[in-house]
This record gives sequence, C-alpha cells and structure tokens, in this order.
Amino acid sequence: MTLGVIMRGIHAIPKWSFVITACIAIGHIDFSSVMAQSGAQSSRQPSNSEDPIAKAGNWTLEVTLKPASSNALVNTPRQYVPATVRLGDQLWTNVGVRLKGKGSFQPIDLKPCLALKWDAFAPYAVTQGLTKVYFHNGGQDRSMLREFLGASILQDAGYPAARVSHARVSFNGRDLGYYALIEAMNKPFLRRVFGNDSGNLYEGDLKDIDSLLEQDNGKVKDQTDLQHLCAIARIPDPTERWRRLPEILDVERFIDFLAVGRLMGHNDSYAGRRNNYRIYHDPGTDKMVFLHHSLKSTFRQADTSSLTPLTHSIVTKAVLQTSPGRKRYRDRLSQLFTNVYRVEVLTNRVQEALSRLLAESKSPEEATLLKLEAGKLCDIVSADARHIARELAQPDLAAPRFNTNGTFAVTGWQSTEATNVFLGQVRLDGRDSLHVRIVGSERASAAAWRTRVVLEPGKYRFSGRCRTAGVEVEETKSGMGAGLFVTLRPGTRGRYAGSEWKELSTQVEVKDGPQEVWLQCELRATNGEAWFEASSLQLVKAKEQAPQRAPLENESAEER
Repeated sequence: MTLGVIMRGIHAIPKWSFVITACIAIGHIDFSSVMAQSGAQSSRQPSNSEDPIAKAGNWTLEVTLKPASSNALVNTPRQYVPATVRLGDQLWTNVGVRLKGKGSFQPIDLKPCLALKWDAFAPYAVTQGLTKVYFHNGGQDRSMLREFLGASILQDAGYPAARVSHARVSFNGRDLGYYALIEAMNKPFLRRVFGNDSGNLYEGDLKDIDSLLEQDNGKVKDQTDLQHLCAIARIPDPTERWRRLPEILDVERFIDFLAVGRLMGHNDSYAGRRNNYRIYHDPGTDKMVFLHHSLKSTFRQADTSSLTPLTHSIVTKAVLQTSPGRKRYRDRLSQLFTNVYRVEVLTNRVQEALSRLLAESKSPEEATLLKLEAGKLCDIVSADARHIARELAQPDLAAPRFNTNGTFAVTGWQSTEATNVFLGQVRLDGRDSLHVRIVGSERASAAAWRTRVVLEPGKYRFSGRCRTAGVEVEETKSGMGAGLFVTLRPGTRGRYAGSEWKELSTQVEVKDGPQEVWLQCELRATNGEAWFEASSLQLVKAKEQAPQRAPLENESAEER
C-alpha cells in the first residue's frame, strides 16, 4: 500500500496522526517490496468502499530525522533533508523533509509548515498515488478548514484541484495540533487531473506571465508558450484578441477559474494579486490551464467587492475587457452560484469536517477554538451568498453619461454588512445624507456606502461633502476616519474627522477599459459617525488635452 490511498476521496479521507521524532534510527527496508504490493497504477479512481484507508480509522505517520538532519532544518530550513517515514506498518527510507511557507513560515521549534517528498533522494518513484505532500500549520487559517472547503468547491465545479485532508502532528514529542494535508501539484497530480505529465508547469507567486516564472515541470525551458500567451493577450483590438486567445488558452476553463475564485473570495490569486496560481500547458489540448493554489486565504472575510475581478493581471484583462468574455463570465458565475455555491451543503460540509476534528481534539481550549473558527467560516459563506445573490440580481452596468461639463451624479448606493455598525439615509443640516455609525468596536471597523460604475479609459475625480462626530481611531493605524475610496486605487482615501462640512476627493485613472469599479463613502474608526451629502457625490471626468505640436521654424508664440 502506498501513500496515494490516503488522498482518495476528499470527503472520505480519515484523519491520521503525524509524528516526527528526531534522533531515532529505523532500519532500511527494500522499497521494491512495497512497490510489488502496491501493484500497477490504475486510471480508475477507487470508490470509498474500495479504499482501505477510508475504512481503517486513524493512522500514524512517523518521520525520523538523524541529528544532522535536524540541525540542517534549523540552518537551511527550505532544503530537503533525508528522513525515514513509517506509515502504519509500511516503511520508506530517504524521504525528503523541509520547512515551507511565506506568511505562515515558522521555525522548527514552533509549528512549522512541512513538505514531504518521497523521491527527493531515492532513485525510485512511487508508482501509485502521491510522491509529495504538504502540511499547512493553520498560521493563516485557524479553522484548518478553508483549504478543505475551497478544494471541495473546485471539485464540485469540475475544476482541477489538489486534494485536501487533515492530520494531527506531533514533532519531537510535542503535540502541535492539526494540520491541513495537501496534495502537491507535481507529476502524479498532473497524471490524475490531465491524464499526462509531460507539459510545462509554471508557478506564479506575485508575478504575471510577462515575468520569468519558476518552472516545475516540462522539458522545454525557454517559456516561449508563456510569451505566446502574453503576446495574444496584449492584442489591442478586443475582437481580434478574443478570436485568437483560444490558440493558446483554454478560455472556457479560464472563465471557470475566475468565476470559482470569486465565489471562494480567493483575492490572493491570479485575478487579485497575481499570486498563488499555477499554469499547466496541457499537451493533450496544446492549451494553457490556470490552477488555484494555496486556498488558505479563501473566505477570509465577508466579501462585498464587485463580482467582476479587477483587471490588473494580463490574462484577466484580456478576457474580461471583451464583450463575449464579460458575458460568459457573468453567465458562468450565475450557473456556478446556483449549482455549486449551496449554502446548506457547504456549511454542512464544514460542520462534518469539524466533527471529525473535534473527535480527536486534545483539550477543551482547542475544541473551543475550532468551533469558534468554523462558526466564523460558516457565517462568511452565508454572508457572501447574500451579497452574490443581490449582485447577480442587478442589471448589467453601462458606462455613465457625463454632462457637458464632465460631471456625473453618483447614485444607487448600497450599505455594507458589518458588526457594531449602523447605516441609514437621513437628513442633516437640511441635506439628504448617507449616514455611517460605528459603536463600541474594540478594534477599528470599516463600514461604507458603495455603488458600482463602469468607466472608460481616462482620468476621473470622485468627490463629495462630508462631516463627522465623535470619531475615535486607533492611533497606530493609518487611513482612519471618514473618506472616499475607489477600488482601482487601494489606499487612496481623503480622510477627514471634523464637525464642519468639508469637500473630499480622490483621483483615479483608468488605463484600460471598460473597467468596473466600486465607489465608496466609508468610515474607519472604533467609534463615531459620518455623514456624506448625497447630492454632492459626483464623478468628474478630466478633459482630454490636445497634444501640443512642436513650433515651426521662426514661428512666434502669438502665431502658434
């Protein structure tokens, strides 16, 4: 039996215990005997009833490090060191172990994220199942359930995804609690998902496709396929660009990639920060497929942003800044919301996974934390569903019609959901106003009135009058108070806290369009209230200046 059976069936995988014990020697066994027992790889996924792991209860995984390996992980934590691994009654030698993570990285004496690579040192490869797995420590997801829930949503949508389970980890005798156990995206993953493993696999972390990406698979290393995709994605004419994108991009899958990512609130992916994504050049179709990676940042908070992603990334812009691309994205988002984002199914899934974790919780404090974080996750799932349903019910936006003086009165304001917040439309000082009130928040809260507009390329100014009362802020945090905010320019807020009406404004430039943006009148504070005069809120489009020509020879300023 090999490691692969652990990961078959995302919902049926049992928890198992993971023990790393340093300085204990375990004898070598002949791996060929394990290979003989495992048999040839089958292309058919076994059912849960056929999976011995799914029926076997809890498992113990022991990884034994010699003193030199332990010291190496202290000094060079991201380099693999050899270890001996025992899973149940099976034993492997020369398995690679290293620490991993960026924001979640912790040293070996705390609760590190881990990577186990079965073929890091040994000349053989596991012929059935997995050769590499990750253990995420929950540093960015205390519920330990976001990776699990996100992967299940991708599976329900029929989109390629790494499989996820849970493990209880003990390190040098210290119980570190639960980890998320995640299938690595390598050759076994590619064979399982695409039926082949010879294509180029690229790793995108805070880079777009016009940069040199780290390449994890494939014999051709010049990245000309990425350059081809980039060149087509940058064709200026949207009709021609849409016609040619299918030459290199699996367009329908990319639209699914964007739509499922938005349902999960995966803002730390390609469409958001150009981060945590993979691209596989599938030799079976000769097209590029984008993959979601590192789902621990999904469902971080109730997502009240636009349903249409910002088009900062090259391929997102190439697809969504065409009429067919925008329509197909909106249609697919609606379909997936109806068929996949079923709140009762998703929250029940969270509760079922929570029950499995609680069954082996080691302390009341751990159980309480798990229950609290799972409850927060279910609340976010429900709140997101309400927001998405409201947005899908809205008609498609058209670009605003500016007056002859270049102004447009902004209307259609919607209130956002938040705790300790009250929003209403009131009359103050004889002015119809959007009111925001924050009461008794221990930490700074943000509440806003917001509306969507579609802007063509150009420079704009969003302005309006505001006054506040009793605003209390966290002195150590920037950007506090009342202000105006445009989603195309994160962090651009004209902040104000004062009892007199004051004109606020913020500038924004749309370089590529049409672009859907959110305009917000918001308050960030621990206590206080703000009023925004409704009739004063407007967009002003800057007039295009005629280019100045170079003066002719002997031409005076008056003659020009």
